[in-house]
Amino acid sequence: MQTIPANDATEELRQRSAWDLSKLRDLLRRLGDSVGDKLAALAAFNVARKDAEDQLSVIDGRGTDEETPEDLRKDEDSLKRLHQSISQIDRGKLDEDQRNEFCLLLERISRTLALLKQRRSDKEKEIARREADEALRNLITPISVRLVELVNEADRLLEDKEGVPTQYRLTAEEIINECKKAGEILRDAPATHPSVNMLEAALTSAERVVPVLHERANIWDMFTRVRDEATKMLESVDANLPRLQPGAALLSTSEGEALLNYLKDMYGDIERLRTAEKQLNELAVLLRPLLQVQQEIRFFTVDQENTEKHYEEIAERVAAELTAEAQLNRTLEILTSELNQCSEELTSIDGRKDRLVRFIFFTNKYRSHHCKSLVFPTTLRILHEGEKFEMD
Repeated sequence: MQTIPANDATEELRQRSAWDLSKLRDLLRRLGDSVGDKLAALAAFNVARKDAEDQLSVIDGRGTDEETPEDLRKDEDSLKRLHQSISQIDRGKLDEDQRNEFCLLLERISRTLALLKQRRSDKEKEIARREADEALRNLITPISVRLVELVNEADRLLEDKEGVPTQYRLTAEEIINECKKAGEILRDAPATHPSVNMLEAALTSAERVVPVLHERANIWDMFTRVRDEATKMLESVDANLPRLQPGAALLSTSEGEALLNYLKDMYGDIERLRTAEKQLNELAVLLRPLLQVQQEIRFFTVDQENTEKHYEEIAERVAAELTAEAQLNRTLEILTSELNQCSEELTSIDGRKDRLVRFIFFTNKYRSHHCKSLVFPTTLRILHEGEKFEMD
């Protein structure tokens, strides 16, 4: 434009050239801006694509067992930021192939985000399930272990020769309490849980042993009741027997009969003691192998046999004295009859008077003595003295 001559004819050309140059410059500027925007958009897209591929590669390469919900949440946040960053790229500045790649990349990120959300949800559910399983296991295990311990303890108690019988009912009640706890847990627990199966097995064993313990406890209660009643009766009989022991003097007929009737009434207690001993032995069979029962029965049997022997000795002595008294009375009746006959003979037979007088005197001496020994030895002595008298 500087080479164009300055005159009126060229002024219009100069002005037109300046306008065309300005337009060209503007066009060149706009063309430069457009190329720069495309290059900038392409560069931003390439960076975002590289970043996305790196992140997706890391996510895809990590094993699911190694993932934690926190790791997955961080991956989600990172992909969300990446998705937002890519979405801000002006796709209009990209060519068609790049726009297609742009859309595919956003779709891939969206799918990965959805997958991460699902994996995180599954992982959280798995952790929650494990925590619930652990909590249930921690709740069940102590009860299962305790039930097994109590069942083993009950089995040992039932087979223990030196066991404590009062523990039968106490152990049963403790098992029942644990069974109630187990029942409450099993009512709401999932049937497929391994710990539930273990608890059900322990509960079945516990429910089996409880009736056995209750039966054994009831038998023991019956044994102690029979034992205590029999012991009390035995002590009563033992306390009364010494008072029934005859003294040194012979009993009169009325005294002997009264004493014998009392002994007959007491015989009912002797029979009941025999029955009690039989019951105790029958109960002892059901309480095997408990040694305490056998020992108590042995002690009771010895005491019962001694008491019965003492009773029989007293009864036999009373009966013997009554028999002796009856025989003595009979002998005295015979002697009285003989004396009466001798008195009659005194009036009719003078030659034997002196001998009869001495015989009567001798007989009266024995009669007044009120012999305290058995009748047969007394009668023999009387007859012996009589024979000596006749010989004289």
